[in-house]
Amino acid sequence: MDSGIYAKVLRFFAQPNPTSAAANFPLDIFVDNISPHLQLEDILALRRVNKYYFHLTHEPLIWKRFLQELRIPLPPIRPTLSYSVQSSDYEFEQLVSRAVSIEDNWRKRQPTVVSTKFLDANLEVLDMKLLPGGKYLVASIRDNYRFFIALYHLDHPSGPHILARCQIPTKAYQLQAKYMTYKDKPVIMIVHLCRVLNEGGPANIDPAKFANNATIDPPASISHLLRCVHVDLSTLELLASVHRDPTGSETTKHKFWSSDGRYKPFIQTVQLQLKTPTAQLSLYSQSGVAHASIVQEALPNGQDYIVIVNLEHPRQPCVLVCQPHVYPHGANRAVNLHPSMKQWVKAVRHIPEQNQVLIWRTIVTGQQLDPDHPEPHRLAERHAHGIEILDMPKDTIQGEVTFATPRAGCLVLPVGNVQVVHMTDDIWPSDGQSDFTLQASSQSLPPISVFAEMTSPQCVAHWHIWPEEVRTPKLKYIYDIHGITVTKQTRHDADPYIGHVLPGVFRSLVYTTERTDRTATPSLTSLRRYISPEFQSDWYPLARVQRDSTVERHNYKRMPNNVYTQLDIGLEAAARYRVHGLGAIAWDQSIGRVCLTIGGGRLIEILDFSHAALPVERFLDWKMANPEGFEHMEDDGENEFVAARKARSNRNVQCTGVNEDMDVDVNADSDGQELF
Repeated sequence: MDSGIYAKVLRFFAQPNPTSAAANFPLDIFVDNISPHLQLEDILALRRVNKYYFHLTHEPLIWKRFLQELRIPLPPIRPTLSYSVQSSDYEFEQLVSRAVSIEDNWRKRQPTVVSTKFLDANLEVLDMKLLPGGKYLVASIRDNYRFFIALYHLDHPSGPHILARCQIPTKAYQLQAKYMTYKDKPVIMIVHLCRVLNEGGPANIDPAKFANNATIDPPASISHLLRCVHVDLSTLELLASVHRDPTGSETTKHKFWSSDGRYKPFIQTVQLQLKTPTAQLSLYSQSGVAHASIVQEALPNGQDYIVIVNLEHPRQPCVLVCQPHVYPHGANRAVNLHPSMKQWVKAVRHIPEQNQVLIWRTIVTGQQLDPDHPEPHRLAERHAHGIEILDMPKDTIQGEVTFATPRAGCLVLPVGNVQVVHMTDDIWPSDGQSDFTLQASSQSLPPISVFAEMTSPQCVAHWHIWPEEVRTPKLKYIYDIHGITVTKQTRHDADPYIGHVLPGVFRSLVYTTERTDRTATPSLTSLRRYISPEFQSDWYPLARVQRDSTVERHNYKRMPNNVYTQLDIGLEAAARYRVHGLGAIAWDQSIGRVCLTIGGGRLIEILDFSHAALPVERFLDWKMANPEGFEHMEDDGENEFVAARKARSNRNVQCTGVNEDMDVDVNADSDGQELF
């Protein structure tokens, strides 16, 4: 900050009566001319001066500037957030405080849990998925006879609570949820699989008890239902408003399907019946249109295929047949790969900007002794694994069948038994200014992390797929597969336990469970923070993304050298998940929030590694810090602030990065307060 301007600001704030001086201090001058020269610590210090500056420093445009200038991973802004609604102003400050606090906490040698909350899910929790930003949680729950999909609000001032639920035929598998656009409306899209008995099956059999890899054949043939529902975000904002009492009768009557069918928080989008076993369910957006994809097990000729469903035109799904990749001779001397070998797809990651898809392919190369089998000479298949990239169909409406030969492939694991593969999905748009972060990114794309949960040995292996710079009119960076861009990072040996990963683009968690516990809720033995060392090839041309602080007085600490760090969740909690088992777990990397529940439990524990004050707490904290001054302070400062705020809003200030068409004007009065 220029020394002359800094001196003038100090002299102004040092006046004996800054409240009266503020009468001649317009809001525009502070927001447009002074606040850009202040750092985060200056704003927080100024907030303690008096009531006027307390309100002034909550102006959302100040915090929007911080969002634009931060060079650290940011929590995504929900699609319906608007600057014109006063009731949502606090969320911009929450985004900054959470981004800064999780980055500081994650760079510590021993990260700490900032806060712990509990949510009563009402029924037994089977699976969970956190929406980006951590505000909403989608869960699969059940009672003695019925199964449901439920939606919860985790950041309400009154505490976490349920918003809505809907009944589903049987247990939900591979639950996925994302913010998406459906028919030009922002929605939460939820997709999952259900197993149902075909016609003529016995009514007293629960198909959810028979897995795809079960050694006992079910008593009747089983089909798989691909079910997709969505929740309109404009409707959801009414239920999640901070001005509503979650226990009130007006809110409660909207939580469930109404008897007359006029109000349905969950709206069914697609339901498809699939005859063959399925895996790798995912959601992605292509040219603004929501899509779902699922991998069907191998055809008779040994080729897996990906079913792609255009959720706006779902009647004719298209099929992408993944033809075998011919690896060059000598790709690895330990294996002799041939296209005729049995192979299948274990993971899928769509790249909509390139109209391509990444797949993890497992190839059977022979047989070997099974070290995990009790019989000493039992043979098992020997596998090799590679990452490949294929072109996507250009038209997903006509229902065409496309035979795709991989454009490139990289053999990352010549020998090994891989159980589960995760490919991180970037929740932020990849180029230009993001409507979800407000950051104008001129840096390269983040790397795609690939995690493999392996057996023999029990470990978690990690690779990075780095972006490659190109010179095209539309794209600056692309993902490609070759020896420079694919680099191995680490391998976490979990033996004698089983390693699992909760993947993230920038922050990930690794946890272990008992190897001898074969139940659906195994005992949790450890929960660890994972920091990628970000190894790059010597020939890789791009520098790492700089994450130095531009809005704080201090730069961020260097990442610690301990890649895997045991997290302290408390002795009582650790004993609870070790004794009763882990029923479900969900992770949101953007704010550092993890949700856990014990096996068969209905109580969800919410652990936060970042801090953000709730809107009602800010004024209470200020009052406690200034009990006498608050009671006797005149209201002139607040009235001047409100008048200036209204005058500024009447000038229709244009705010880039936020879609103003998403405002729900019918639910707001002239002062911007949501109506009941």
